[in-house]
Amino acid sequence: MSPSAAIALKNVSVLYNLSDKNAQAEKIIKDYAARHGAMDIGVGIVSLAPGAAIPAIIGAIALQSNGIYKPMAQEIASVYLRDTDFYTDRLGNIASVATVGMEFAQEFAIEFLTEHAQELLTEAGVGVVASCIPFAGAVIGATLDYLIAQMMTWRVGTMTSIYFQNGGQWIGSRKSTMCIAKELTGGLHVSVKEILAHRTRVQEEAKNVRVDLNSIPGRVSEVRQSAVRSIIPLLKGFAEKLPRASVRESLIAVGIPAIIVDAAMREYYA
Repeated sequence: MSPSAAIALKNVSVLYNLSDKNAQAEKIIKDYAARHGAMDIGVGIVSLAPGAAIPAIIGAIALQSNGIYKPMAQEIASVYLRDTDFYTDRLGNIASVATVGMEFAQEFAIEFLTEHAQELLTEAGVGVVASCIPFAGAVIGATLDYLIAQMMTWRVGTMTSIYFQNGGQWIGSRKSTMCIAKELTGGLHVSVKEILAHRTRVQEEAKNVRVDLNSIPGRVSEVRQSAVRSIIPLLKGFAEKLPRASVRESLIAVGIPAIIVDAAMREYYA
């Protein structure tokens, strides 16, 4: 991240009212996933040419960088960075939030999306082979495009949530964070036979792909540990004035998830 992004991230905590922010982020992802799935980008037609479906799908997904993935990442970033209540350090400038979001969105450029689209096609396995077959390939290619668009949208959205819940940094690297998002969203497992026989049902199931962003601190230890480190000073301030039970209540009252509060208290009072 650039220096301006790092400064902004130091001045705001995403942990306050985190559940509300996660709910807003999930809605943004769902809206973009629906928008992406409704796009008619012509992969089914292109895949009539033997061997053309694979590069067509990869290209179609990657070209949505500016129309889907970057603006979605920017909107999600603004949710986590937004000054929502009096407990949060004041940025004092809405433009600062917008700038950080724009800088962060550049993480999802065409090159990165192309690489991950290829990985998604590998996950699809034998279905990709069949997409090279004329006529049947048109159906399979178009359906794969839809499935991959849904999965990619949720993975990029989940990556963005992980990044900000992790204190404004990737877990190890952008690629390793994508691997974590892949685990949270699940794999892309669908057979050729299933696509041909139940294309509509397969697409309906794809609409149900989602991640409970509130579950991230519990499922990703690095995020939980990062959150604990960030609230230990706050916990210490409460602990100097209140009994332990009141400390917990006070931290949860400002919207910090109980799983993070409890982990921090275990460490602090150990």
